[in-house]
Amino acid sequence: MFDYRNKRRYHLVWLAIYTILFGWLTFLVAQHSPVITALDRTIQGWLIPLTNPQVTKVVVFLTNLGSPTMGVILGLIVCITLLLLHNRATFLWGAVFLISGNLINSIVKHIVHRTRPSDKLVPQGGFSYPSGHTLSTGLLVMLLLALIVSQIHNRAVHDLLVCLGYLWIVVIALTRIYLHVHFPSDTIGAGLLLGIIWNVTLLCYPYHQFQ
Repeated sequence: MFDYRNKRRYHLVWLAIYTILFGWLTFLVAQHSPVITALDRTIQGWLIPLTNPQVTKVVVFLTNLGSPTMGVILGLIVCITLLLLHNRATFLWGAVFLISGNLINSIVKHIVHRTRPSDKLVPQGGFSYPSGHTLSTGLLVMLLLALIVSQIHNRAVHDLLVCLGYLWIVVIALTRIYLHVHFPSDTIGAGLLLGIIWNVTLLCYPYHQFQ
């Protein structure tokens, strides 16, 4: 029997954890904390030795695949396909999840008002925190994991796809740091915000409907 009560408690706990961490990080970023500055510079320093024109071309290609526009388009294609094959509720849930997630990210950006790094390798406007590419990619990956990958009964294949999904989020986050269009803390903030949105979503929409 499906134990919805335990699942709800599980998501409430993780929602609290993500919310506390995101709130703490956002406060430090807004206050221009030396701790965050040191963290950002350290992580950025790890990628500097890799910087060259050939790598940059590949990174630009990859990062474009993780743009918020691309994420919403691909996500809506998945939702529409499921609408044709499945039901209206799934389509509406997926569309609201994608669009509201990206909207929340935009709102937070304008509240925090963080300026992007000054040494960008490619042109990029707007504010920096949190990373829209990272969050949008995360929203798309979680959508695919919930609505498609969860239906795969082969455990090895299922786990491989889950790992690849999480790896893709990390790759997009690293491309943003490499290109110096985001600070590392921007991508960390996006990951924490994704955790908040995801757990709120599963609290509002019964988790067992993905099983």
